[in-house]
Amino acid sequence: EAKQAQAEKAGNEDEEDNDDHDTRRLPKKRRMEIVMKNKEEANELFKDGNYKFAAARYTKALGHCGKFIDLSPDDQEEVTAMKVTLNLNLALSYSKMENWDQALRVCNDALALNGENVKALYRRAA
Repeated sequence: EAKQAQAEKAGNEDEEDNDDHDTRRLPKKRRMEIVMKNKEEANELFKDGNYKFAAARYTKALGHCGKFIDLSPDDQEEVTAMKVTLNLNLALSYSKMENWDQALRVCNDALALNGENVKALYRRAA
């Protein structure tokens, strides 16, 4: 229960401040840690049925994915794969909330990154 309360609190913080003003030029490793922390918190929220707060965390993680700098081709591939995963998780959150337009939009975002992703094609069709 403490973990759930902590995850909900983290989700609430995003509701209060949807603008992400983090403009630091962080090294890839540190930025990826922030992405992963948000993703893990979102996963916990999702498991607990807190789809709205999970969606906010997945969105925040996606925002951080756009802030990587000076990536090698391999690093760029890793970030792209993470963006696909986050978009798919976000699509599932929106589907659980019956927000079909948003679910379709983020499925299309995932497909723009990886046009042959079977899970994205399936979720878009569902």
